[in-house]
Amino acid sequence: MAEDRQDAVDNKGAKQSPAAVAPSTSKARSKQPAAASLIGSSLAGRLLRRVPGGSFAERQLEKVEARVVQRLKQRLDAAGQPSQVSVLAVSVSADAQHGAAGGLPGNLLRHLLERSQEPRTKQQAEVEYFTLLLRELVPDEARILAGLSDGVCYPVIDVLIASKFSIVSRPTVECVSTVGKSAGVQAPDLTPDYVRHLRRLGLLDIVPQQTPEEQQYQILETDSEVRRAVEAAHKAGKRSQILRRSIRMSAVGQRLWAVCKISGE
Repeated sequence: MAEDRQDAVDNKGAKQSPAAVAPSTSKARSKQPAAASLIGSSLAGRLLRRVPGGSFAERQLEKVEARVVQRLKQRLDAAGQPSQVSVLAVSVSADAQHGAAGGLPGNLLRHLLERSQEPRTKQQAEVEYFTLLLRELVPDEARILAGLSDGVCYPVIDVLIASKFSIVSRPTVECVSTVGKSAGVQAPDLTPDYVRHLRRLGLLDIVPQQTPEEQQYQILETDSEVRRAVEAAHKAGKRSQILRRSIRMSAVGQRLWAVCKISGE
């Protein structure tokens, strides 16, 4: 009987072939982790998910991010460059870089300098830079870029104040423009903040007046914030001046838009 039990154990083990036990190597190779979204893994992404409507804004930003990466990947493929390297580069979030560098400014700088020594093409450097810029935007700011993408200039005004006996004036209200409403932003009252932010990122320029439409500037001068600033200056015995200028997309913004090729879709 002991021999019969041993035969049964041997037969049971023989039924389990190595092919049945070992995992499929082809399936193991095919299941590679996808690159994590920069938006979702960043501090901005975590904060967006905590506010009303933040999840929708996060999804829209992730779509823009994915589109930029895909477009730049196609450009690298067409140029015969290894696109896998560029996609991997932009999949590393700022949080991951801080973690790899120990979180200290000196360590982070050394980490960046070490990465700068790695072989990279101009296209790969643009991938990282444009992705960084897009991570800084909110959907309304993306709409403003879209409104400027065809080369149209929009009016913008500042309110300057100065004492009656001074030749030096300072701005008290800045970047009031029609570009927000024209682009269909969801929060038009934040247009001055959007314009300042886009200008700080180098995606738009404020230049001397390019638009001759007098009516557009007159509309801006009736803005409630502009009127309050002018009235406050007069009550304080100061002079006020309206500075008229124009907004247009910068050279960097034009390059980013051309890489994304949004208008061609």
